[in-house]
Amino acid sequence: MIELSCRQVVEAALGEAVRRSGGELLYRCPQHDDNDPSLSVNPRKNAWMCGPCGKGGENGWSLAAFLIGSDPSTDKENVLGWLKDKGLVEPKPQSREVAAYDYKDEDGKLLFQCVRMEPKTFRQRQPGTNGEQWVWNLKGVRLVPYRLPEWMKQSTVYVVEGEKDADNLWAWSLPATTNPMGAGKWRDGYNSFFTGKRVVILPDNDEPGNLHAITVAEALLPVASAVKIVRLPGLPPKGDVSDWIAKGGTKEALAAAVKGTATYEQRPDTPDPLILAERALLSVVLKDNTTLPTAASAVRPEDFSADAHRRIFAAMTALAESNKPIDTVTLTQQLQTTGQLEAVGGQAYLRRIATTDSRTENVEAYAASIKGASTLRRLASSADAISKEALAAAESPAQIVQRAEERILAISDEQVARQGVMTLYQVYQQSYGGSPDALFSRNARARGLPTGFRRIDALTSGLQPSDFIIIAARPSMGKTAWMLNACRNVADSGKLALIFSLEMSKEAIFERLLCQDSRVDSQRYRAGTLNRDEANAVLDSIAKLTAPEYPLLLDDTAGIDLMEMRAKARRVQIDRGLALCAVDYLQLMTAPRAENRVQEVSALSRGMKAMAKDLSVPLLVLSQLSRAGERDGDKRPLLSHLRDSGSLEQDADLVAFIYREEYYYKMQGREVPVEAQGRAEFIVAKQRNGPTGSIPILFIERYSSFAQPAEYASTDDAAPVQPTTPPPAPKPIRDVTGERKDEADLF
Repeated sequence: MIELSCRQVVEAALGEAVRRSGGELLYRCPQHDDNDPSLSVNPRKNAWMCGPCGKGGENGWSLAAFLIGSDPSTDKENVLGWLKDKGLVEPKPQSREVAAYDYKDEDGKLLFQCVRMEPKTFRQRQPGTNGEQWVWNLKGVRLVPYRLPEWMKQSTVYVVEGEKDADNLWAWSLPATTNPMGAGKWRDGYNSFFTGKRVVILPDNDEPGNLHAITVAEALLPVASAVKIVRLPGLPPKGDVSDWIAKGGTKEALAAAVKGTATYEQRPDTPDPLILAERALLSVVLKDNTTLPTAASAVRPEDFSADAHRRIFAAMTALAESNKPIDTVTLTQQLQTTGQLEAVGGQAYLRRIATTDSRTENVEAYAASIKGASTLRRLASSADAISKEALAAAESPAQIVQRAEERILAISDEQVARQGVMTLYQVYQQSYGGSPDALFSRNARARGLPTGFRRIDALTSGLQPSDFIIIAARPSMGKTAWMLNACRNVADSGKLALIFSLEMSKEAIFERLLCQDSRVDSQRYRAGTLNRDEANAVLDSIAKLTAPEYPLLLDDTAGIDLMEMRAKARRVQIDRGLALCAVDYLQLMTAPRAENRVQEVSALSRGMKAMAKDLSVPLLVLSQLSRAGERDGDKRPLLSHLRDSGSLEQDADLVAFIYREEYYYKMQGREVPVEAQGRAEFIVAKQRNGPTGSIPILFIERYSSFAQPAEYASTDDAAPVQPTTPPPAPKPIRDVTGERKDEADLF
């Protein structure tokens, strides 16, 4: 079957995608009349699916057959002709076998061959069974280095990157080998063959070759008697040993280059400090087993650069988990049991570690050096992968950038996640500076970020850093209006607020903010019928809101996903310092690789909780409610009305509802009672670190704005100012537990 990518096929047939959703491209399916883009293509998985048609596949051939209405099993010629017409299929040049290189075990038994083809490709095959001469795969085959039986008894071995290079060195009577499948494919299982040997590594003159040489050197360092990485003099860029020999390189010149190169471990200046730190950490654990918990809380086996050290630290951890002592004897037994003793250099290397100069009190410093170097290696590896993806350009620039940010953020997130446990004393010192005054000041009435609504801030202590906050309501209740109120109040206090709007354009948000701030009728503003005073008020608000230093940012990217949102918010936080992040609204977001909407919302909920914690700012997220609450006599929302997933209720630190009884009177065409006109409730239904309850607020419809009632505008919320005229008789309401109470009980 022809190997084709689904993206190639669909772009040749249908052109650009209608839109993107996560990592998928969405197209209108030509097989039915539905205008919705129901044909989805996932370039990363090379898969496609059309829900209404009930069909899908995992390669471009099946997609091509679907698009032209053919059966791929019976109409192969028809599909092939269509692919040729689209320029997706070209005659392939006939490949031919140029050379076959035998890989044998210690006893000389043929295990497999690496075959060089022309045009230049490499394939692998093993001796066949059941009458077959060859089977073109290495399934179940033991992998060994090239020409193993011939160099096993030699004291010096040259390691190169190709079988042809190795054969050219054997022509000079120099024992040489390579690993199957080239650079970057070194396996830990090869290390034991080099125990006690002098190893000379001759890398190709390119970046993959240099990285491969370092990988092999670090892997062999614990087992070989000496390791050298020798750069051949005059080797052209991307050249290899065979190229060097073809250009006049001689055995004598090679010998001089080897002699003039210092061993990999004993450099002319000082030994590799990272290897010394790794040995010192292992040595400390051998001397004092009680230091292992400290070391294990900071580093993991994969953080060690040398393969032998990774294995030894993992063995130490396994012994500790079995409540066994850790010394050279038990460590030897553990490594023998798992078949890894030779791979780490045997008992001789364990004794070398035990005698390494180290100090118990420096265990944290050793671990920090190892973890730091590991992070830099991961960063370099990620940068290399990003570079390759960017050069390949197999996906859109936006997708490549997004995946690059994911890789870097994953490294950063691990740094934060592994900060370790703290004593209460450490928490007191780090978070409060060891000062009772700082502790008491944090317990002020609103120690978090004030929303500008005094009663709400009194109940919630303000919006807390790292809190995932959901503001939910049915449509037209005023979710966006309240969010804009809160963000504008934060910005007015001089702190930066960032709004991600998936529903409204940034122009619509800006005009709403103008009407809120200038207190002009939004309908009259849109109709262009403002009087002189109103127009002057709008001009004043324009001057205020558009001042370069006004700390309110908008992003109206349609279909933004959580990773892109998180990256943008983090960038703002680094550049300018972020105080509040708001999202309008959750149900318009999508999460990749979710099988249904419940899983999608659950993934978004968990991701937003992690985003709030990572940014260390309040994350204010608007959410829709289901229609279930509108079927009840009392239409006040409950936690069970949160739409699509119970994860929202579980993950959120604070859930609040906005409820306006006036809305339902108008919907039913009934006269709105005086006591319900312009009245709304801000219902705190869940608060992880505080009480729940309902706060009365005012909704000013002509401004699309909220305000606090005059009777609650006092700075002393514990004793609200009584209005001059007695307020209407308290109306029974229901709190979040379902019990009916009077307002006097709640306030």
